[in-house]
Amino acid sequence: MKRALLLCLLCLVPALALCSVAPAWAFISTGDGGWVWQNPLPQGNDLYSVAFSDASHGWAVGDGGTILATTNGGATWTKQSSGTTNELNGVAFSDASHGWVVGSFETYYPSPHDYGTILATSTGGLVTAKLTLKLNGLTSGVLNLGKSLTAKGTVTPTSLAGGKVALTVQRLQSGTWRAVTSVAQAIGASGTYGWTYKPSKKGTYRIKATIAKTAAHTAATTTWLTLKVK
Repeated sequence: MKRALLLCLLCLVPALALCSVAPAWAFISTGDGGWVWQNPLPQGNDLYSVAFSDASHGWAVGDGGTILATTNGGATWTKQSSGTTNELNGVAFSDASHGWVVGSFETYYPSPHDYGTILATSTGGLVTAKLTLKLNGLTSGVLNLGKSLTAKGTVTPTSLAGGKVALTVQRLQSGTWRAVTSVAQAIGASGTYGWTYKPSKKGTYRIKATIAKTAAHTAATTTWLTLKVK
């Protein structure tokens, strides 16, 4: 009897050990009302605080200056640039644009000391994109019919390299601006772009450049630049 009981215990101990080392994700419910992993799954730094300004827009902060943002209620998250590697342990937003993050960092020489960190944003944590536009080939704002002009400019920050700048051309007809054409030009590694355009009719034209909002950058647009084709 004792031998049989001992054998049962020996069989039971490995089974219990296997259960005890099962990863935490094995116990997350995917049923209605349960909790599920949301991307990233997970990321490398500890996270200490999360805040949502509405049902869609949220931010999480943590170690190493980590700031993650979501625009779809947490279904996906994008890393934002905080400009610091300090620990961030609190976040609050008053709306989808305006927010504040607090944190700290420690020094150990010449003596241990804690310092506070406060970050603020008015763009929802997005990096502000900047865009310029210049028209070459004009003489006092005039282009002769049959000639071409060059629209070119720069884009910052350089992290937008490889993206697209949309260039829109309109022509004034009977007092109303009418669309003529729109093209997308690639942003080079140095943050520059360019496009050559040849109008087919005389008249007054205007051109502007635009960058669409991305997961990490704000949208940007230039003012309209006007020219006459004679």
